[in-house]
Amino acid sequence: MAARIDWEPWPESGYPAVFPAAIEVELTDGTTETLRIDDVDGSARRPWDAARVIGKFLDNCARVGVESTAAEKFSDALIGAAHPDLSALRSLVGATG
Repeated sequence: MAARIDWEPWPESGYPAVFPAAIEVELTDGTTETLRIDDVDGSARRPWDAARVIGKFLDNCARVGVESTAAEKFSDALIGAAHPDLSALRSLVGATG
């Protein structure tokens, strides 16, 4: 599928003031459909709350096989630390199933 995807720079997008997105799809009958989002969900103007960020982190860890207890332990330690030790990320690599 990646071979069928093209991208191009979008200099007039307004980035970094906004984080827009656009996707154009060519259908099998040759017609095209376009969807634009002026400022994606999770941008500076549309931030996620902490629970949603943590949820996405845990979901991504699960998708690559990190054990949920290891991901939760890392997340809790990161959030609770005044000066987080990011070297602990290496432990997640060894926690994949």
